[in-house]
Amino acid sequence: MNKYLIFLILTSLNIITCVGQKNCQYYNANKGISYDLTPLKRDSSDPWTATSKIIYGFDNLYKFNFCNVTVDKCHGTLPGESPLNIYSTACQSNFYQTGSTIEAETVQFPENGLTIITSSSHIEPTKGNDCSGSSVPNRRRMKFYFICDINKGLFTNKTEVYEPELCTYQIEYYSSLVCNCSTGCSNHGICNENGGCKCDSKTSGNQCEISNIIITQVLYSREIQEDNLEIIGFFGIISLISTTVKIGNSYTCNNIKQQSETNIKCTMINKLIGEQILSYTDGDLSYNFSKNFGTCTSHGIYNKTENYCKCDTQTSGEICQNSLIVIDRIEFLTTTKNTNLSLLGYFGTISIESTILVGELQCNNIKQINETNIECQVDIPQFGEKNVKFTDHDLSYTFLKDFGKCTTNHGIYNNTENKCKCDTQTIGESCQNSLIVIDKIEFLTTTKNTKLLLIGYFGTITNESTIYVGELQCNNKKQINEINIECQVDIPQFGPKNVTFVDNDLSFTFLKDFGNCTYHGIYNKTENKCKCDTQTIGESCQNSLIVIDRIDFSTTTKNTKLSLIGYFGIISIESTIHVGELKCNNIKQMNEFKIDCQLDILQFGQKNVILTDNDLSFTFLKDFGNCTSHGKYEDNLCLCDSKTKGDHCEISKIFINSVNSPTINGGLTFIYGFFGNISENSTIEIGLNQCINIIQYNHSTIQCEIGAGVGIHDVTINDDDLIFTLLKSFEYTPIQKPKCSQDEKPCGGISQGVCTYSGCVCKSPWVGIDCSSKVIIIPQPSKNDSNPTIEFETNGEQVNKYNNNTLFKSIISIVKLRELDFNSKEVNSFDFIKWEFYEIDNTTYIYKSNISTSENKNENSNSNTDITVTLQWFEKETNISFANSDIKMNPSSIKYTIEMSKYNFKNKLNRLQLIISAMMIMDNPDEINICSNKEFGETIKEENSNYLKIQIDNHSIYGRFIKRAIVDTSKIITLENTMLDSLTLSEININSKNDNVSHREAFIGITIPYYQDQIIIDPDFSMLLDTKEISSTNSICSNINESGLSASKLAAIIICSILFAVVIVVGTTYIYFKKKYDKDLVESIKMKTKKVEIFITIYVGELQCNNIKQINEINIECQVYIPQFGRKNVILTDKDLSFTFLKDFGNCTSHGNCENNSCVCDSKTKGNHCEISIIFISYVNSPTINGGLTFIYGFFGNISENSTIDIGPNQCINITQFDETRIQCEIGAGVRIHDVTIKDDDLIFTLLKSFENTPLVSPKCSQDDKPCGGISQGVCTNSGCVCKSPWVGVDCSSKVIIIPQPSKNGEEVNKYNNNTYFKSIISIVKLRELDFYSKEISSFNFNKWEFKEIDNTTYIYKSSISTTVITITLKCDIKMNPSSIKYTIYMSKYNFKNKLNRLQSIISEIMIMDNPDYKSICSNKEFGETIKEENSNYLKIHIDNHSIYGRFIKRAIVDTSKIITIENTMLDSSTLSEININSKNDNVSHREAFIGITIPYYKD
Repeated sequence: MNKYLIFLILTSLNIITCVGQKNCQYYNANKGISYDLTPLKRDSSDPWTATSKIIYGFDNLYKFNFCNVTVDKCHGTLPGESPLNIYSTACQSNFYQTGSTIEAETVQFPENGLTIITSSSHIEPTKGNDCSGSSVPNRRRMKFYFICDINKGLFTNKTEVYEPELCTYQIEYYSSLVCNCSTGCSNHGICNENGGCKCDSKTSGNQCEISNIIITQVLYSREIQEDNLEIIGFFGIISLISTTVKIGNSYTCNNIKQQSETNIKCTMINKLIGEQILSYTDGDLSYNFSKNFGTCTSHGIYNKTENYCKCDTQTSGEICQNSLIVIDRIEFLTTTKNTNLSLLGYFGTISIESTILVGELQCNNIKQINETNIECQVDIPQFGEKNVKFTDHDLSYTFLKDFGKCTTNHGIYNNTENKCKCDTQTIGESCQNSLIVIDKIEFLTTTKNTKLLLIGYFGTITNESTIYVGELQCNNKKQINEINIECQVDIPQFGPKNVTFVDNDLSFTFLKDFGNCTYHGIYNKTENKCKCDTQTIGESCQNSLIVIDRIDFSTTTKNTKLSLIGYFGIISIESTIHVGELKCNNIKQMNEFKIDCQLDILQFGQKNVILTDNDLSFTFLKDFGNCTSHGKYEDNLCLCDSKTKGDHCEISKIFINSVNSPTINGGLTFIYGFFGNISENSTIEIGLNQCINIIQYNHSTIQCEIGAGVGIHDVTINDDDLIFTLLKSFEYTPIQKPKCSQDEKPCGGISQGVCTYSGCVCKSPWVGIDCSSKVIIIPQPSKNDSNPTIEFETNGEQVNKYNNNTLFKSIISIVKLRELDFNSKEVNSFDFIKWEFYEIDNTTYIYKSNISTSENKNENSNSNTDITVTLQWFEKETNISFANSDIKMNPSSIKYTIEMSKYNFKNKLNRLQLIISAMMIMDNPDEINICSNKEFGETIKEENSNYLKIQIDNHSIYGRFIKRAIVDTSKIITLENTMLDSLTLSEININSKNDNVSHREAFIGITIPYYQDQIIIDPDFSMLLDTKEISSTNSICSNINESGLSASKLAAIIICSILFAVVIVVGTTYIYFKKKYDKDLVESIKMKTKKVEIFITIYVGELQCNNIKQINEINIECQVYIPQFGRKNVILTDKDLSFTFLKDFGNCTSHGNCENNSCVCDSKTKGNHCEISIIFISYVNSPTINGGLTFIYGFFGNISENSTIDIGPNQCINITQFDETRIQCEIGAGVRIHDVTIKDDDLIFTLLKSFENTPLVSPKCSQDDKPCGGISQGVCTNSGCVCKSPWVGVDCSSKVIIIPQPSKNGEEVNKYNNNTYFKSIISIVKLRELDFYSKEISSFNFNKWEFKEIDNTTYIYKSSISTTVITITLKCDIKMNPSSIKYTIYMSKYNFKNKLNRLQSIISEIMIMDNPDYKSICSNKEFGETIKEENSNYLKIHIDNHSIYGRFIKRAIVDTSKIITIENTMLDSSTLSEININSKNDNVSHREAFIGITIPYYKD
């Protein structure tokens, strides 16, 4: 072995390397040791053993001695020698002889063995080429085999080969017969054993004289540096030394490489152009081939017409020979696992074979962003300076880049300290080692999810960090601190799972066993199953048993109470019930099958009721009707009971106006106001005590009994859900001695009456306030058959005071009927013109009349009211019953029973007033020294009546007016009786006759509250004889004195004289005390203030004015807790001093203006006096925990500058009102749930627990693999995706198509090919008016449009409904996408039926794909919100890869310049069915959607 370097790959990776003759190494891969084979030599004293057991040796000259070696392996002999001659010349020859060529053909390692096979071509100088198969002339071929057994100790410990006795040698020695090869086989063959030529692969023929070489095709590719040629044909096994390829006369193809016998490749530095001859030569063999090499490199295409090369994006130059590729800069990100590169420069369009090397490492995952940007990744982090080489076939560029010393995200290099400062998650010289570790995991598995708490070390994690449990992502990730992270898997987890935390390039995996049960179960190892709680079932307790079968409810004016019936197990204290978006409070579980709760906001219509108990929930759709328990729903309206009003009967009408209190001993209490028909469950509380034995007289009066007590108290009426409290309205009055006890002879003496606390209780026949009048027995009055007017007559003879010429006459008559409004103003008046007379018997007469309450005479008779008056004469004392009370009728008295049928009130708050006249006349021409007067007041408390007494001298007419009436057959109500003064009589055009001493007249107004069908009242009248003379006080006297002056004239003179004297005295006294007063002013004010605080009282009518505060001597302030209207006496009392002032408090609160006898209220109040606030808060849109804009919805009218909004303890600032239903303000950062209160002057409303700061969350788009379609399509912000033109959509995945302008009918056509097109149709369908609860009030279709073309891009359409004009402008405008159309919809003033109502404009969008042959397509509809900054909704109807995209801005301009917020909604099929919109077939190729644009109340 001498000349050749041979690499031999062996089995078991054992290798022998031979270099020359003296350096042969054997490497054993099993042991990892190399052995030196050069000591493979021995002399005769250390023989080797051959297979024939004949001794032979190896001398010091590295020569084998083959003497005495068996030659039976030879295939022939030398001429003249015996084949079996063991002393053959060959055996005497040297195996390694000068001139011999030795090469190791094979080194084999059979099992446990080593075999080296060596060939030799022995020189035979005189014999010529024999038939041994030698490839070289004058050589003879032989083979030598050296075979050893490795297991027998072939090698020594010195790594040397040691020859034991069991190595064998064999020789193959081929024949020396001379071949018949006269030409030497043309140098392309050898003589074989048969004497012929064995040709090489390139020739054929007897003497190998025929060339087999042929070229059939030449392929080439032009590159920047060189041209590559591929020659195809047949070439045999070529000689690399003697083979050449030339092009024409000048060019040589280099780097010849044979791919196979049919394929050769080489390269040309020179550019080949045009037709050329390719000459192939292999020694004495050659072949020529003509080839046209064209004009351009492989980077160009030759344009024959223009005679130039059109280059690709990577080259330039005449034949595209210049590279354009350049790297300007490299941006990189080195993580703990790899380095990501972004090459910036110019690269054209790269091929898939392009490569990037960073130093010696390949950059993988090559991705071309565009022609100027390529990204790739090196799987090993890179630091320091490295050559970055980009190669694309023959083009390349190298850029030296410094990759720094630290990982990009985790370290910052400190030049001063010469080291990397790592973040909280890494460590190491380059911050390349992760510190992240999970030590343990705590978890809670529910029926819906598994919540995890990872405990370990995580540093400060990024928003991009993720947690996977198995293959599922753990959502709602929240880092508590550096050692705790929470998250949630939306599918319950059981059994062992890998939990992997990944934060960009850092990760850690923890194997966690999630057990066998949810937290609802306990695993029983013995039974190998989960024992579930009362709410779940299933193998892992993963299935909920909770179900709602039905819901019972009761909606009152205060709340809605629910009873959920179903199965609930044993619920936890964390369980919640939501009705719609509202939380149901006061949850109480009655048993496993029933749960009660209460909503503080009334519920109407269909709502989802959701019961949630930790992870368990059930939803039940419940219709809560349209009315509270106070209403009955008929004909789309709620018919309310007498105690409520409102669209849903949700507003209470009950109120307390005043209270008539008993003494400190307690007793009957009368409460006045409005109460409707109270229920049996109603209660009245006075302070802490309950008022019992409640009796309701009518809608406005209630009586009850209270126990003894003292002090001032609140009065509260509770009627089921209705409640009203009048503060400090009840005061026990101290017991005083009855007034009658102060008389010398109380009540006329014991024979005439008894003095009680209520007054005098008279004994028959005595009557009157002091029992001083006696009923006169007189004849029955004569009947009057024309009208119910009665005359009493007596001549006075019963008392023997007058002669027969003196006559006393009294006349009773019914004058007129008036309708009064709430403020006692007359709104209608009726006189009784004609009466029908009926005589029932000799003591009973009936009179009938009627009045018409219709303003139109042609209206039907239902507007007529019948009046029936029954007069009954009582000759003897008789007890009768009326309105559940016993009444004693005096003898010789007459009773009026007045019955009126249904009256058509203009307003339910209006009242009727029936006016009755009573007249007393004395006929005595000799009249001297008499007096007369009129009294009107109340009888004793027990009678509950008013009385009228007109007295002339010692005769009187006595009328009793009971304060009760019977309405609607059996109901008892309270009446109000009043004696009308002269001013009132003048206003209503009643002219009283001369009121003098002998002719007195009074008019009593009986005031009747609203009733429905019928009312009966029952006054009575008697003639009296008085035992007391008339007091001169409040009376008229006719006595004449001796001076000739009447008593009245004398009285006037005397009073004037006295007044003059008083003026002089007072004036003198004033001058004297004024100086003294001025001197002690301060002390005087202090003393007076002190007195006022202790003793002063102020009453407004019957109500006490509270919080009295004296400002100075001329100014005192106080407050009445009930709003006051109309004329009221204001009485100031300070100990024994008092003053009364009549004040008109007007008809309206500060929120109203009185116009045309009614209050015109502002936008925030209602009621006859504008006394009812209508502001309320419906719901609140809260900001995040960082605070910010807060939107409050409800009704607020036009708020004032003084209005404030409180959210919990904090004030919301920068208040902006958009309209009457929306307010915006700004609140600071915070957490938790708060109440929201709006205060606007005296109006206030609070919505409890309506505000909650929402937690911050990462934008949804940040979780996508490629947020917003990548940086070229959009940017992911906290609000969502901000798309780059022409990309649109919520995820920037849709691209605007440039299409032709639509035809004037509004269709947009997008063509695919001749058979496929997409069509979208936009249309305006209808307009609806909705009430506050989104119920349709009115609906309008657009039947006719007027069309006008402004220009070729702008069209105007006009239509109208009622008085409202709708104008639609179609135009490209503002920042619109290309090929888009904008609808501008203008509506003029609309006549809303209610300011809380809204309009809804419905727009239809249709997307159609017309292609019957198109298969495997999908379509869908999306409706949602765009990013926050756009403040819009979007609608996307998607068929295959085309969409119609609609954007609906949430703002509108009203009343010229005001900007308001509107609501856009995609209507569901249920709503469309309700409003009779029939959508076309909704299938995969035809999709349609309807958008409702809801517009709040506007003016113009």
